[in-house]
Amino acid sequence: MTGDGKLLKIICLATLFVGLGSLAYGIALAVHSVMDYDAWATAGEGLLSTIYGVRSAILANVPSNTARIRTKALVLLAVGVAVAGFFAYAIAGVTMPQIALAIVIVLLALGAVAMATKIVKDQFRK
Repeated sequence: MTGDGKLLKIICLATLFVGLGSLAYGIALAVHSVMDYDAWATAGEGLLSTIYGVRSAILANVPSNTARIRTKALVLLAVGVAVAGFFAYAIAGVTMPQIALAIVIVLLALGAVAMATKIVKDQFRK
């Protein structure tokens, strides 16, 4: 595995752990207030990033799967930006950890897209 592949796997694992934290925090907020859409958005984003992290960490073992990882990262990036936009819209009921988790997930997804794109470009050069 190349250095770029290792870095992509580390990003995928970091996304997994941040997603687990986001999922746990969202569920804790949802238990407190069932009709709180902010909590459900946090839990949903955490679930999606956890699933992405698990699948992509497995796929990162084979370099030819990098394009699939990039596609999944683009979906996670779009969802993360949508959730962060929703938090900006409904800022009155949103807590600071929710905003921080959303931003970290967006940054990790952006890093995964950039790293996967670099690996795919390197594969085409060979």
